[in-house]
Amino acid sequence: MLQRTDARSDREEFVRLTEPLRRELLAHCYRMLGSVRDAEGIVQETYLRASRSHGSFGDRSSLHAWLYRTAADACITALQRRGQRPVGRDLQAASAVESKAQPDPSSSSPGPVSWRLERNLRQVTFARRRELSVYADTTSAPPSAAHAHPAWTLLVPVGGGSVTVAAGDGVGAHHHGVLLAPQLPYRSQTDGPHVALYLNVWTAPRPRDMRRRVLSGRSTSRLVDALQLDDGVDTSAAVDEAGRSVGRLRVGDARLAAVLESLPGAGRLDTLAADVGLSPSRLRALALDAVGVPLTQLRLWARLGRAIALLPYGPTVTAAVSAGFADQPHLTRVARRFLGRTPGELSLHALQVAHHSGRPAQN
Repeated sequence: MLQRTDARSDREEFVRLTEPLRRELLAHCYRMLGSVRDAEGIVQETYLRASRSHGSFGDRSSLHAWLYRTAADACITALQRRGQRPVGRDLQAASAVESKAQPDPSSSSPGPVSWRLERNLRQVTFARRRELSVYADTTSAPPSAAHAHPAWTLLVPVGGGSVTVAAGDGVGAHHHGVLLAPQLPYRSQTDGPHVALYLNVWTAPRPRDMRRRVLSGRSTSRLVDALQLDDGVDTSAAVDEAGRSVGRLRVGDARLAAVLESLPGAGRLDTLAADVGLSPSRLRALALDAVGVPLTQLRLWARLGRAIALLPYGPTVTAAVSAGFADQPHLTRVARRFLGRTPGELSLHALQVAHHSGRPAQN
């Protein structure tokens, strides 16, 4: 009898916390899908999943964030099956997403891992997996603001183009790939098609030299061939080829490896530390010693990759909140800090999801 009472109390508490959000979440899904019936189905399934896991949510904010993220991922999956962008995103009947919730660390949904957008002569491709992210554009990129990645970066011109990099060791225009160490401040621009490959720091040794390194023509060609951009990005081959230039590293501490695997869904770092039996200060020191980048930056970098993966499928605010940012301005600040460009400056919303039979990226 007591167990039945407790179960009823849990259900009542779940309804109290989530029912006020249902209408807003329905508008959120309708905004992405343009179909009331489809939106209602996804909201119902999201609530069923949340009710089964209600006890695992630490507070109201984590539950709300999980609902938004899970619903957004379900909408994106539905759109990818249709092979289209959200058709209802500009309809006046849909309300804007308003959420300041923090991400729920229990969520491990990876979201989309690749897309290709195109319009007229421009084509933009994005793919990501645990080790790296790849961004390719068939048009030139204007000068960026000064920025630094918490990742190894390979800037690669394609088809006779060039990459210009201004860093601490001077300014240079290069017709072959350029390797930049993590945390190196620089500005860049490209003339013609190009690829940016970002290799996560925990997969490669720490840099011994912060100066840029220009790849040979052979290495550049081999990397471009490995990516197979015309057939969908081959991320497995990209990992192998990038490893030739940077080297490979395996995180030796199992506790740190578990924390790194949890990004970008991680919430509070003190909770992560407790989960692996470490104090927060010890976890931060362990990460900094192993990879040379603060753990807070790695978490933001992982969330940025997720947000970019979400950008073609809805408003920027939806991508921001679903990826774990507090709001759209938070995403904008992080993008400017790490990429030297804001999400709006990528100019993706003018493009359409391409229909092609290319290779899907792998997690």
